[in-house]
Amino acid sequence: MLDYLAYRFPALARLMSRSQFWWFAVAVWFSVLFAASAQAGVLPPMFFTWQDKVEHATYFCAGGLCFYFALRLMFPRMPVARAMLLTIAFCSIIGATDEFHQSFVPGRSGNDLGDWIADTVGGIIAVFIGRKIK
Repeated sequence: MLDYLAYRFPALARLMSRSQFWWFAVAVWFSVLFAASAQAGVLPPMFFTWQDKVEHATYFCAGGLCFYFALRLMFPRMPVARAMLLTIAFCSIIGATDEFHQSFVPGRSGNDLGDWIADTVGGIIAVFIGRKIK
């Protein structure tokens, strides 16, 4: 699939092969996370029981992938296991600080252990996906 991307869209493939692209993606991801967490009591419609946890894991998987790719491109000699652990730690720490931040926002509960676990699981999923891709 990546070969197809490089063949079909060479400029995009060149851009995505630079660590700066992925660090910028991490910054955008974090900014959107902070802005969404600052919204007072905004709840999307729930379609199934664990939807909130799936949303957390999915969003943190996306951020974890960006972080993982940025690390692997910026430090190509870094052992894969170290990049994986740093990515999981990144997602876990950002998830914990996000929950802490939400505790100060009116209408938000914050400090939800389940959300933090889902954030960390998203990071774990990200490193396994990232390892398959890169």
